[in-house]
Amino acid sequence: SNLSLSMPPPSAQGVGSDMGDQKLEERLEVLEAELDKMREALAEQQTHQEEMEKVQLELEKKEKVGEPKPKPPKKRGETLCLGSQFFIKMISPKLVNFDKPLLVAVASFIVTAAIGAILVWALSQCTTSEAFKTGATADHMRYVVSQRKAGIGLCLQDSNYYGLPPTRNPGLQQLQQSACMPSESLVSGWLATDVDGIVSSEDMVHATEGLAWCDGAQRVAASACEKTHGGTCPPCAPVHNGTAPDNLVYSLIFYETSCPSPLVSVGVLLGCIHKVELLVTLITVVALLATGVIHQYGDKNELINFKAAAKADIEWAADLP
Repeated sequence: SNLSLSMPPPSAQGVGSDMGDQKLEERLEVLEAELDKMREALAEQQTHQEEMEKVQLELEKKEKVGEPKPKPPKKRGETLCLGSQFFIKMISPKLVNFDKPLLVAVASFIVTAAIGAILVWALSQCTTSEAFKTGATADHMRYVVSQRKAGIGLCLQDSNYYGLPPTRNPGLQQLQQSACMPSESLVSGWLATDVDGIVSSEDMVHATEGLAWCDGAQRVAASACEKTHGGTCPPCAPVHNGTAPDNLVYSLIFYETSCPSPLVSVGVLLGCIHKVELLVTLITVVALLATGVIHQYGDKNELINFKAAAKADIEWAADLP
């Protein structure tokens, strides 16, 4: 009786069955639509797979017949010609970090070469100094020859002698400096007989030039000498009894000019040119980066400007231990 009470009337059962069949049909239609979509997707996937297999087969066939494989992307600096690559890699490999390494190298070279030429010119300049020599005539000749042998040019600027002046106090004896004129045999070209026994035969080549006055020095010395003595200048080595003693001492003032050897200047330049080149390259890179003429490669081979490059370098320095 309980079962009969719970069952719906026959008319109600018919209506519920129809509604259930309708929902089931709708559900089946939805499932069939989804199944169709899946079939289409599977067909597309199969088609794509078949195309990939065809491409793979074609590639394998090409490799078998010896067709060249695609070249890998070039590294930094390999986009230049072989001559430029060699120049950059041999001279300054770090310049490949920029998009125009050859421009940086050429600019740095030109500036460095100009600075090097200026340094060589400055180091090769001759210097003139004053030298004071006291002795007899033979001593002066020997000194002139030794200086010329050392590569030093010299000329006579002034001459003086020292003597005892007349005095009323015999107990007070002081040397007095007075102007004098050296003999013409000294201030002229020297013959072999003039320097015989004074200089060696090996040094004779440096003695033939003799000694000459500096420009305008003879006139100035003669004028000062005449003013001091009130007349003709006395000779520095006066003649007694027809001959001039060899032991008379007097002083000569020379102007000596020394010029460094070009090889020495080049040697000094080679010792410091690498520092000059480093500084010039740094200034050149900063200037070209700041003006946007060149760009630097980033971590992913992208081109970055000066600001980004400076930021990246600062971050890199901050990460150092």
